[in-house]
Amino acid sequence: MHKSNDIQDVDDFINFAYRDENLMLDNVDTVVKCLTSFYDIDPCKSIAQVIFCNISKNSQLSVLNLENLISYPLSLKDETESTQNLNINNGFPQCQVKKYTNCIINASNAYLIDMKRNIVESLPGITNLNTICGLVCKDDYIYVFQGINNNQSSYKLKLGSANWESFSYIPLQYAEMQPDQMMGSRKSGYRMSNRRASHRGISNRGIYEYNQNVYNGPGYSSQNNYLINGTASIIRNNIVIGSYYMSGIYHYNEISNSYTQILNLTANTYNYAMENWIISSNGLYENTGPALSDFKNYQYISNISILSFYGSFPHKGCIYFMLNDNSLMRINCDQKKIEAVEYSFKAN
Repeated sequence: MHKSNDIQDVDDFINFAYRDENLMLDNVDTVVKCLTSFYDIDPCKSIAQVIFCNISKNSQLSVLNLENLISYPLSLKDETESTQNLNINNGFPQCQVKKYTNCIINASNAYLIDMKRNIVESLPGITNLNTICGLVCKDDYIYVFQGINNNQSSYKLKLGSANWESFSYIPLQYAEMQPDQMMGSRKSGYRMSNRRASHRGISNRGIYEYNQNVYNGPGYSSQNNYLINGTASIIRNNIVIGSYYMSGIYHYNEISNSYTQILNLTANTYNYAMENWIISSNGLYENTGPALSDFKNYQYISNISILSFYGSFPHKGCIYFMLNDNSLMRINCDQKKIEAVEYSFKAN
């Protein structure tokens, strides 16, 4: 909570204002540090940047500044100043870890990218990573959610540690889906069971049958040699996940390692959790609280499908995300609608 000013604060600022100007400028960094620490002020709080593959520039890894809506190429180095080419393709999970630093996953590789210094840090690799349903950071842990195959655990990594820890995969609930319902029946690899698990407190029970073939049908982005079908986000300091094959939005309780449904939605459609909003074919939902399950549906017709990166970024009253063709979109939180946003590209 922000501290309020009192009379002594005012006197201190007056005394500070009448100090020698040269001395004041010499110590401006110290002053800013003290003020930001004591009053919880962040002079760069409104700065938000996202990473994406610019498909008009041969999938060049780029940064988009949400403050000025200008994108530019991202040239990365490691801590030894060696140039790093990550060879990342369109359609990867992304989340913010801290200011200026985002986490992205490409195949079995995970990276922290400091966009202020253009430094990339390789995180420990993740084995058996095939179907990502969401990526999110909470309390210094990075969570990677998996589903579809009941042999695929989800993973979490404490920042600064060397090993990923496995935890329960997400619960999936859907009706029977035959191969002829899938795009490209020759590649169809998942036969959905009509058995249903309980909506409440599901932890690690799979309710599906798995075929080793690769399914590249609706609901998936497979540009990075793994399947992506959802997003994870934070609502009221709680982790929530939305996925193409989940019949709703689920809260993951990291203490009990369990899942609870908080919003019932139609399965086999795009259901994305984006901050305290949900984008679904059923409408645009806002969590209005106070309960985690309190959602309001604005009956907004959405044609949102595959994304350029799987994640969302809040900035000045809007939630930004990007479609597979690099179209920038945002949820206008005041007007309760989704709108397209123009941005420009600037070469270095």
